[in-house]
Amino acid sequence: GLSRQRFDDMAKQKLLQVAQPAVDQAMASLESFLKEAILSDPDMWPSMRKVLGTVVDLLVDDVEQEIGRSVDKFEFATPQHREQRLDNKHCVLQPLYRFRAFVLYHFLPHDKKLFGRIRDPWYLLMQLMTILPIHGLRIVFFSIVLLMLTLPGPPD
Repeated sequence: GLSRQRFDDMAKQKLLQVAQPAVDQAMASLESFLKEAILSDPDMWPSMRKVLGTVVDLLVDDVEQEIGRSVDKFEFATPQHREQRLDNKHCVLQPLYRFRAFVLYHFLPHDKKLFGRIRDPWYLLMQLMTILPIHGLRIVFFSIVLLMLTLPGPPD
């Protein structure tokens, strides 16, 4: 039979073969959309138009390379990976992760618009903390939020 690594490599190759046309089409659409949106100003200086066109080309190239790197790093989940994730749920830092989730969700909710946020008393309390003229309060609050956004690292 096939080894697990060989099977994963074959599956990755098949995934690339199937997905590559869709990725190419999406990247072409993204490039044309960006160029149209950025370069549509008729009053733009020709030199600026050339520079921005080059920037868009470089950006699209970087995104394509990043997609390639992400696919190269992709690994299929094995039973060992699942067990490791389950072990992390019983981590000593779990209360801190819950507090982090609570603060970030109420301060920067991803699923509420302005009026939904205004109805949330925790959101209002956090906003009040940012506008009170208490020395150092705003700095401490935003430093904590910044740490909460950056410290655990990227998800999985």
